[in-house]
Parts: sequence; C-alpha cells; structure tokens
Amino acid sequence: MIEDHLGDLIRRFGYISGIAKIPTQMAEPVTEDPSRLNLGTAVEIRHGEYQVAKDGTLVVDGKRTFIYICNPSNYMGKLNTKDIATLPKYHFTECTTISKMASIGRADRYVRPIVPDGKFRLLLVSGKKKETFDSALYPCGYCFRSLFPEIPFPSRTKFTVEQFFAKFPLNCADEFITTRKSVLQANHNTYSASFKSLSAELRAKKECHGCFERFDSKDLDTHHLDGDASNNSALNLKVLCVHCHINEPNHGHYQALLAKNGRLNAFYEKYPKKRLLTFT
Repeated sequence: MIEDHLGDLIRRFGYISGIAKIPTQMAEPVTEDPSRLNLGTAVEIRHGEYQVAKDGTLVVDGKRTFIYICNPSNYMGKLNTKDIATLPKYHFTECTTISKMASIGRADRYVRPIVPDGKFRLLLVSGKKKETFDSALYPCGYCFRSLFPEIPFPSRTKFTVEQFFAKFPLNCADEFITTRKSVLQANHNTYSASFKSLSAELRAKKECHGCFERFDSKDLDTHHLDGDASNNSALNLKVLCVHCHINEPNHGHYQALLAKNGRLNAFYEKYPKKRLLTFT
C-alpha cells in the first residue's frame, strides 16, 4: 500500500522538528504492523491503545499525547495546506467532537503523533495522487475551553504545545490515570459479521494456545490480542480456554461477567485442576 511505502521512506530519511522546547523523554518507537497506517511521525490509533487521565488528557504508554484526523476530506476544495484554519484540529481530551465521531463509527480516522512536538503529519488524497506534509494545527475549541479556561478563546490560534506541557507534563503517573474505557475504545469495539463463524472454525481444533491443553470447543474463546474486536487478522486472534482468557491483562471485567452468568463456575466444575492454577 502507498501509505506503507510513504511510512518506509519517512522512517528512512527522518524529519526535522521546528519546535525546540519539548520534553526530552519521548515515546518509544512504534512496533511495525503492516495493517496499521504509519506515516513515519504519526500512527493510527489502535483500539484501547490510549487511556484517559483524571484531568481529562489522553495518555499512551504513560505519556500524554494528542490525536487528530490525518486524512481530512477536501470537501468542495476548501482545504488549503497554507492556511491552518482550513486544516483539522488536534485534540487533547475526549471532547464532544471525539465522542460524536466514535458514536458514528469513525474512530478509525484518528492518528497520534509519535513525538508530540507540535508538527502534525497529514495525508492528502486527490484522485490517485497522495501527498504527505507537516503542519502546525490549531487545538480543538472544545478541548481548549475545557482545559485552558484561563486563556482567552481568541488566543487559541496562537496556542503552542509548550503551553500544553507547561500545565500538563508529558509523563503521567499511573495514579492519575482512570480505569474507564476511552470513547473510541468503547464505540470501536464491535464484532464483525464474520467473527462468529471464524471463531467457531478456530475453536474447532479444541486446543488452548495459552496452556496448550485440549478442551471442548464451547469452553474456548477467541481472544483479540490488541483489544480491537473488529480486527480479525490472523496475527490478532488467539484461541484461549476460559481460565487463560480471564487471566489476560485488563480482563478483570470479563472474569466478573463469567462469574455472574455462571460460565466460570461451570468451566471449573468440568476442569477442576484449572481452578488451582494461578498466573504470576
């Protein structure tokens, strides 16, 4: 795909940031994934990838970040690469706009900068022509009013990421991160129409790929490794028994659900030795 090729070229030749006073502890390089839109300095937001801090900011891997639409529609030719006002806005909270986009299933349009330095990479598509370019962007008005009420709204066009990090440090300690799902995660987490039959086919082999023991197919689940229930790529699916599944990271909610509906107890009655096992 051309996006992969562009990402490859950008990674090879790099880029120069025009902003200096950004914190030095930046995000780790993103692991290569051929299915993920990667523009070199910005990557597609994955389901469940970011968390929400108690102050409302967005956090990935313990660092605050921004999200934005990298491929804006040039409806009626109004988009002008020389005019920031015509370009997308970047977001640092789950504002009204983000919630609306998630509710209509457009969560997959968002990317995040790998380095939040105030330069945002955009992808413009015109027919068969695709072009990437870097630009500053204005912050979303909803986000700005929410976190910076002390700054007059007209000053939003002069707002810098240095001002953001002066108030909200790059690093976000665990105790300041909430446990609730992000709206993009909650609304993007939908199973495809083909998942039921695909899952049945995988579970028909009757083997758990966590403990490598054999089970009846009805006692197995098909687990999405990245947490995105719509991502059915072969590398993202793993067949697990009920015990292994509930012991996956961040699956306390699933354990509680199975305990409530009786499936967990039924599983342990059928396979009593599994109840004695714990994961460290």
